[in-house]
Amino acid sequence: LNRSITLTDYVGGVVYRISTAPSMVLKAPLKEPSEGDFDDAVAKKKNAISLGRKSIKGRMCLGWTFKQDGVTCEVWVDEKAKFLAHSESKDPRVISKMELVDANTDEQPETLFEVPSVR
Repeated sequence: LNRSITLTDYVGGVVYRISTAPSMVLKAPLKEPSEGDFDDAVAKKKNAISLGRKSIKGRMCLGWTFKQDGVTCEVWVDEKAKFLAHSESKDPRVISKMELVDANTDEQPETLFEVPSVR
């Protein structure tokens, strides 16, 4: 059984995939913008069908479904914060799911973003 974790650095434009079988880390350039940027204009370009609104982890989200390169995709984006709350991609060989676990959109203290000094 292969399990993997994907880390996406939207600012740096890089995606990291950490895989358990075989044990490896892959680094690749980010090919598409944040799914949080998914809106009606993007949906129209992808010929996506609206799934309406639903609450995910207490956040009101907008959803769409579409096909891309033979893969059926479903995305749910937080309506206010504009980040991906749930996605699911299915093709004949692989099902990939991403689900929001927790998010805090409150103002964060400046100290959180300070770079530690090097000794």
